[in-house]
Amino acid sequence: MGTRIITTALTKGAKEVVKRHGTSRIPLRVTVGRVSVTAATVNQCKALTKFAKTLSESTPVTIKADTMSINAGARGSASAVKSAKDLAEATPPKIKCFGVSVSAGTVEKTLALLAVAAIIYASVKIVPPLIKKKVSPSPNLDGDEEEVLAPQEQTVDQIRKESTLAKYDDGQLVGKYIYKGDKAIIFSHFGTGKTVMTMGMAVDIANGRISKIVPEDNGIHSPQTVFYYDGENDTEDYVKIYGSHAVDTDNLHIIRKFYFRDVKAWLKDVREKLKYVHGDVTVILDNICCILSSFNANNIRELFLRDFTKIQRDFAPHKVTFIVVAHTNKEKELMGSNNQNNFATTVLKLSKRDDDYLQLEIIKNRKYGDMQGKSILLAKRETDDGFKYDEYVRELESSEVSHDPDDNQEFEKLCTCKADRIPDEVKQKMKDWYQKGVDGHGLGAIAKKFPEYNLKPMEVKRILESLGVEF
Repeated sequence: MGTRIITTALTKGAKEVVKRHGTSRIPLRVTVGRVSVTAATVNQCKALTKFAKTLSESTPVTIKADTMSINAGARGSASAVKSAKDLAEATPPKIKCFGVSVSAGTVEKTLALLAVAAIIYASVKIVPPLIKKKVSPSPNLDGDEEEVLAPQEQTVDQIRKESTLAKYDDGQLVGKYIYKGDKAIIFSHFGTGKTVMTMGMAVDIANGRISKIVPEDNGIHSPQTVFYYDGENDTEDYVKIYGSHAVDTDNLHIIRKFYFRDVKAWLKDVREKLKYVHGDVTVILDNICCILSSFNANNIRELFLRDFTKIQRDFAPHKVTFIVVAHTNKEKELMGSNNQNNFATTVLKLSKRDDDYLQLEIIKNRKYGDMQGKSILLAKRETDDGFKYDEYVRELESSEVSHDPDDNQEFEKLCTCKADRIPDEVKQKMKDWYQKGVDGHGLGAIAKKFPEYNLKPMEVKRILESLGVEF
C-alpha cells in the first residue's frame, strides 16, 4: 500500500524525507504550531519535525479585530492581536445608508450611525427642502446627448449671478431684433437676400460692431466667436457678396461642405467647437434643412426646447445665441411645423420689395414686446470694393407693409427714404441748427426741432453726413 502524506506546506520536501525513512501502514501525525505533518513511521515524524518548526515560524497568521486584519508570524501573534485592536479603535468606521455617508471614531457607534443615516434618509424623502442639493448640471460638452433635460431650480440671487453683463444694457446683440442668448429664426422666400443680411450680421457680431440693419443699439458690444454653418452657398457666392472687401476678423468661422447624418451629429459638432471658446458665442445655421429632413412638431420641439436649451445651460454663464435660417412654404409662410414660431424666442421674416429695398417683419420678439409686429425698411447697399450689405432706412407704417414679397405696386413712393422727402432748405436748416448748437447738443435735439418729419437721431445723422458734416 502506498504511503499517505498530508502536509500544509513544503510538500516536495516532505515527500523526500518520507522516501528516505521508509513507510508504515499506520500513519502518524506531528503538529507544531499551526503546521501539521503526517508520516508512516516514527523516524519520518522526527525528521519532519524540523520542517514543521521552520514552517510554523515562517507562515503568517491572520489576526482579526473588528474591522482590522493583520498578518504576522507565529512568534508575533500576541503583539499583532493588540495592534489590530488598537487600529480598530482608532479607525473611524464609515457607514453608507441610502446614499448618505457618515463616520465616527469607534466601532460601538455603528448602530447609532445607522440610526442617524435612516433619519436623514427619511427627512430627505419626506421634507426635501431640509437638504439643499445643487441642481445645476455640470458642463457636458462631450457630445453625449441625453433624452431628458433635467429641470433647473434656482433662487433669484443664483440666477442673477450667472449674468455676464457689465451692467443692465437690454442684452442687445442685433439691436432689438435679436437678444443675447436668443433662439432666433430668420426666414424668407428663395432668392430674397437673407444670406447677404445674415452674413453681414455675422461679420458685425464677430467684430463687436453695431449692426447696420438697426436704427440704434444700446448694447455693450465686444467681439465674440461666430460659427456660421453654411450649407447653401458656393464659392462664387462669397465673391459676389464680399467682393474684394477684406473681412479682417479671426472670430468668424465659416463651416462649409458638410454632411451630418442627423441633428444629433450636428449638435455634437457644435459642442466640440464650443469646448475651445471662452466668452459669448453665436451659432448660425444656414439653413435648417441641412440637419432636419422632417419638420414635424416633435423634431422642432426637441431641437429648440431640449437641444438648444441644454447647450445654452451647459455653456453658462456665457451666452450661446442660435440663429437659424429657413425658407418659406407655398403660402409664403415659415416652412415646417408651427412649433418653430412657438418655441423660438425671435422670428424675423425678410421680403423683397424691389431691386433696391427689403422689408423685415418682426413676427415674434419675446424680449422686446414693443417690437413685435413692426416692419422695417432696409436698403440694399454696396461699398466701392463690392461688399454687399443691408442698411436700416426707417420703420414702415402699417399701410405700407406688403405681405406679398412679389407685390411691388407703387413701391417707389413707399420706400423713399424720409431724407429724400425733406426739402433741401429744411436740410440746410438742420445743418445750421446743429453747427450753431441747440438745447441737448445732439442729434435727438435736432430731430425734435422738426417733429413734422418724425425723424430718428440716426436719420438726422445721415442727412447731415450728406451735407458734409463730419462726426
